[in-house]
Amino acid sequence: MAMALAIAFAVKLFLVALFFGVRAARRWRRQALSDPLTGLPNRRALDAALARAAPGLALLFIDVDRFKAVNDARGHAAGDALLLALTATWPRGDFIARYGGDEFVALVPAARAGALAQGLLVSARSAGATLSIGRAEGDAATLLLRADRALALAKVRGGDRVVADSPAIGLLRVV
Repeated sequence: MAMALAIAFAVKLFLVALFFGVRAARRWRRQALSDPLTGLPNRRALDAALARAAPGLALLFIDVDRFKAVNDARGHAAGDALLLALTATWPRGDFIARYGGDEFVALVPAARAGALAQGLLVSARSAGATLSIGRAEGDAATLLLRADRALALAKVRGGDRVVADSPAIGLLRVV
């Protein structure tokens, strides 16, 4: 399925380049693969990154705690401002994509995942928010599912924490 989507995207990109020029094709590709609010890669870019993921990566599934309450109490503009404040503090050298709404996904070398997750928690607190983060390492085909499961446990335990799921230990653990 991912291969068919990649081929369809490449064909569309070629047709745009053919009819509108290379600059227009580059602009279209950038718009198609980035989130309009944050400028981060979007879910489509994440799917492509996961399809070509090398071994040794970790996935952090990040959710802004009580984000709906911010939108409900102060409006969507305040929610957007919070997302912008949070993502402005995040490192730009790492692959962090907006998955949707208040959810983000980071795909990073496993050796750096713990430090990145802790740094994201600290930066969120300084912006007046908290995050729940699910962490998974190992097989790229199941990273997203396992990190999502870990994220759910982090939220059940009250948020503002990282929960890791590792195939090496075979169970969830709070870190």
